[in-house]
Amino acid sequence: MGRGKRSRKNHRQKRAAARRAAFPLQRHSSKKNVAINDQAYKQLASTNMKELKDYIHGNNLHESKFGLKLIRPKNCPPVITVSPSLMMSDKQAKNVTRICPSEHGLNLTQRSAVGLGLGQDESFEVRWKDVDGQLIAIMNRNVFTPLEARASDLFEAEHKQFSLGWNRGCEADVISRENTTRRQLKNKKTIIDATGINANNKFIEVHPGGIGETTRIKVEYQNQKGKAKEVPLSSFIDRMTWVKKGGGRKKRDYSKFCNDSDDAAASYFDKLQSHYLDACAQFMGEDEFNKCSDDVKANILLNTNVLDDDLSKMGIHHDPSTPTPALACGTTNFVYDEGHHQWNPKNHGGRLFLAEGMISMEYSPTDILVFDGNILHGVTPMRPLRDDQAQQQYNRFSIIMFSRYGRSRQMKKHGWNRK
Repeated sequence: MGRGKRSRKNHRQKRAAARRAAFPLQRHSSKKNVAINDQAYKQLASTNMKELKDYIHGNNLHESKFGLKLIRPKNCPPVITVSPSLMMSDKQAKNVTRICPSEHGLNLTQRSAVGLGLGQDESFEVRWKDVDGQLIAIMNRNVFTPLEARASDLFEAEHKQFSLGWNRGCEADVISRENTTRRQLKNKKTIIDATGINANNKFIEVHPGGIGETTRIKVEYQNQKGKAKEVPLSSFIDRMTWVKKGGGRKKRDYSKFCNDSDDAAASYFDKLQSHYLDACAQFMGEDEFNKCSDDVKANILLNTNVLDDDLSKMGIHHDPSTPTPALACGTTNFVYDEGHHQWNPKNHGGRLFLAEGMISMEYSPTDILVFDGNILHGVTPMRPLRDDQAQQQYNRFSIIMFSRYGRSRQMKKHGWNRK
């Protein structure tokens, strides 16, 4: 093991020991005597990881490009087709969610646009089955110049100033572990902010959310009327929502931000929105989109995410069910080099990938990716550029544009929109 790896491992072990000593997670009362059993979390994570490995190894994806094919139609962008044999069953889809797998064994370098023979600057589409199959993703390369892409930094600065995060639970949060809960307990303000508990309410305790070997955790607090309340406590994601108008404590107003900020922010947003609406027409079909284009535009939201390799991770998940796609862009794992006027990677990993088909959808700050968020996808953990580098912190910033138009109140069954 390299010196950098040993240093990081020792650092993590010391922090974990300090958290265990400072924050015992248990409830004692006449009705319950329950402690959080970390083994239950390990078992759930292990089961989900095994399901993913079985899917990968069962299709030989870890050492081949099986199921992926590059086609270059005349007068059209290149198309990567994904074999229908790689579609996951309901059971597989359910069991691979909420894990953040290491890139080791995913074979994402081969199972990528470049690995299949495309140039790094070539735009392309991804479709099921063949060139006329259902659209999965559109990768638009070099939509922005390197300088124009710096406008993403303005959104990131706003995020870092105002984001409170989210820990109330969703399919994207990784399976909670005792140590991740303790990280949140280290700063009780994080719990209060991310759960939305009124700061004037009295924080009582964090305890198991069920009886026996439960994997649920809840926060108990006392509201201003003196009544005890509970809310779920899940893994933390540093995510902030931007709305068209209004905003508030947990949301930002993107219209006001673009008007008040540097002109580059407004220009950047306008280009994102233009590409997004064009992509909606491609995903939904021109006729269907023309019937609802005003509603789609009126319901556009943004999410900004900062992922790290400590507290804020993102697991494999489906997006909420909607007929519209999602757009992804931002600085991700890159940093701008002022001297050479270019974007350089600051760490490895942090790759967006489609779990169904196992294909890398990595994009740079100058690119725009639009994809079907109803298909399982995730982001890999980050790691140093060199194995011997004693790098302690990582972060990945992304902007997600989507529309609430036609969104279902409940998640639909896996594969609900397949034709």
